[in-house]
Amino acid sequence: MEEPIGVFDSGLGGISVLAQMIITLPQEKFLYYGDSKNAPYGEKTKEEVLNFSMNISKDLINRGAKALVVACNTATSAAITDLRQIYNLPIIGMEPAVKPAVNMENIQRVVVMATPFTLKEKKFHELVQNIDTNKEIVELPCPGLVQLIEQEGGAGPKVQAYLMQLFKRLSLGKGDVLVLGCTHYVFLTDCIQKNLNYQVPLIHGNVGTVLELKKQLKRHQMLSSENPLLGPGNSTEEKLRSHTKTQLQKRVQLMNSRQDLQFEKIGWDLLLYELRKLDKEELI
Repeated sequence: MEEPIGVFDSGLGGISVLAQMIITLPQEKFLYYGDSKNAPYGEKTKEEVLNFSMNISKDLINRGAKALVVACNTATSAAITDLRQIYNLPIIGMEPAVKPAVNMENIQRVVVMATPFTLKEKKFHELVQNIDTNKEIVELPCPGLVQLIEQEGGAGPKVQAYLMQLFKRLSLGKGDVLVLGCTHYVFLTDCIQKNLNYQVPLIHGNVGTVLELKKQLKRHQMLSSENPLLGPGNSTEEKLRSHTKTQLQKRVQLMNSRQDLQFEKIGWDLLLYELRKLDKEELI
């Protein structure tokens, strides 16, 4: 099926998930919607987040999306059950990567960095309760951090100052693992590691979410068979690794509720940044 995959988030954070999809599913096209006008979802009520998620999902499906990825932990907590009851298509959500974190070797404490909404929701507490572990699981709420990332387009001066204060409150070191429980936080991996002197491993759910999407598309025989980037003159590998904005626009449409040229620029800058980072990781 050559229809696009719909992806949405409370703002720009889900672009980190989108980048992983572009790498993992090179034949697919994508519609991405960032609701930056209403960000941060983590400080809204459940009813508000559910309403935002329903409206965006309906719009993406009306645009031809064959599957949906709720690239937001907060929106997943608030809306995934309702969305699956309404729409008969693959709908993939996010959850903090607590399960893989507790299975890591030489770890005694799992620190979950997330929005206040995600940490207080029933879905998160059920996730923790269903994990059989004697390791300590610590919640680290980050009110206002998503909004700062949206404003600065990543790890700007205010974000870096926020992180310095955040980690002063909780001494992290050997034996700890930090779970990035919000897709926005993935853009801060370099900055976070620097703050923690590269002593604490970081983990997030992007790869697992995208692998689940691929499995669902395959199960429903929805995988695309054509690649919009391929053509005469270059090898498949060269085409897939170029990742220029011009080429990506053949398979990716970025939309944002802010309808602001600045947000469009930030969106593309973040996508290209994350793709370069992922490419570099694969080459190591």
